[in-house]
Amino acid sequence: MYEPLNQFTDNELQNWFYQTNSTNITLSLDEQTNQIFQKEISYTRPGISLYECGVMLLIEGKESNYSNSINITVKGPGLPNKPINMTSVVLNTTSVWIEWVVTSVTYSPEIYTVHYESLSCYHNGSVSINGNTSVEVFTQESNTPYSLTIDGLMPGIKYTYYIASKNTEGHVNTTNGTFTLLETIPNGVPLKFEAYNITAYEMTFTWLPPLECFRNGDIIKYSLSCSFNNATHSDIQQSLQHQIISKRENRFTLHNLYPFTNYTCHLAAANGIGEGPAASLNVTTLEASPESEPENLTIISTSSSSLVLTWSKPIQPNGIIVKYTINCSSDIFENETIDNTVVLNGLVPYTNYTCSVSAHTRIGVGPAAIATGQTDESSKLYPHTINQ
Repeated sequence: MYEPLNQFTDNELQNWFYQTNSTNITLSLDEQTNQIFQKEISYTRPGISLYECGVMLLIEGKESNYSNSINITVKGPGLPNKPINMTSVVLNTTSVWIEWVVTSVTYSPEIYTVHYESLSCYHNGSVSINGNTSVEVFTQESNTPYSLTIDGLMPGIKYTYYIASKNTEGHVNTTNGTFTLLETIPNGVPLKFEAYNITAYEMTFTWLPPLECFRNGDIIKYSLSCSFNNATHSDIQQSLQHQIISKRENRFTLHNLYPFTNYTCHLAAANGIGEGPAASLNVTTLEASPESEPENLTIISTSSSSLVLTWSKPIQPNGIIVKYTINCSSDIFENETIDNTVVLNGLVPYTNYTCSVSAHTRIGVGPAAIATGQTDESSKLYPHTINQ
């Protein structure tokens, strides 16, 4: 604004002019404040322009001489400057502090936006964890630092970020920076935990690591444990635990298992902070031949020509018993049954019989239980001669 000359009255003052680079621009008088101002200034040259300005008075169509001139520097529109000295400081597992320096404001207001993202999670395609936050700057001080804190990030994840400065004329971006959040224990389970190559005595497990956004750091090992409590092994409990010390290892084979046994297995991933939740799997080993003989084999004589054999199933049947084989006295008698009792008839009175009983699964026959029994004496009377 310009103060009017005191020697002119308001009635005499019609218009003021000032000259800028040989261009006359009309100024208007505010009769309330007795100040002169310019309306609706528009610039067609971007960037900083230097203007030499003078003022003259127009009274009833007559022009006065120009006043002493002054130089005015006008900032026209232009792209913002790129921020410098971009710095990041990780605060905890989910927050980071970002700082940068604004060398100067080209054309205010300027908005500085921090963009950040991580392409770490892949689930049904690529999922980007991203966001932005901004600071609006009006000051024209040079080399001013600005900062902000970003919260709600993913633990242990590496992010890329950049700062975009924007005004009415466009925007410019910094180069990318990176930061990695502090680790915490994983909150994701290993994926595709499966068993294959299953036999009666071993099985192989395979898996994939947890989704990267749920690892919360670098996976350094896996913990595999398997246990069972099988009714057929009521006096035996087995617990197998293994530490797989390799983040690249994604398979492991368990040996020395029990046949036809249901195992409950758990697999957990661990980073440098601790172990995360476990994936679970139930798997049953295949059948095998029985490892033990039938229990409690007993032979009872019911007559001079009959024996009754009874027994119970093996402690370790290793499968489903499909039949029993009974042999007595050098294969004189053979019998097969699915029951636990058999009656042998037509035997010789008062004779010892040694019998064996073996259990069969679909895979094969197991060891035999052996016992001996004797038929009763004969009750028949035979004629005989008495010598005189």
